[in-house]
Amino acid sequence: MENGFTPFTLALSDGRRFAVPRPDFIAMSSRTIMVIDKDELDVSINPLHVVSVEYLKPSDLPPRKR
Repeated sequence: MENGFTPFTLALSDGRRFAVPRPDFIAMSSRTIMVIDKDELDVSINPLHVVSVEYLKPSDLPPRKR
């Protein structure tokens, strides 16, 4: 946990899932969620398509670069 942030995964209605390991991987407005993804660089998501938020275990997190 970093400054009160708990890593999580967003699950979407089309089956895609996006991990958010740190707060700098996500930006939100009232109409859009932007997630930085390792495979697709950045993804724009309509919040209506988010079906669940699941917290990540520490073992699920990618290693941090120093």
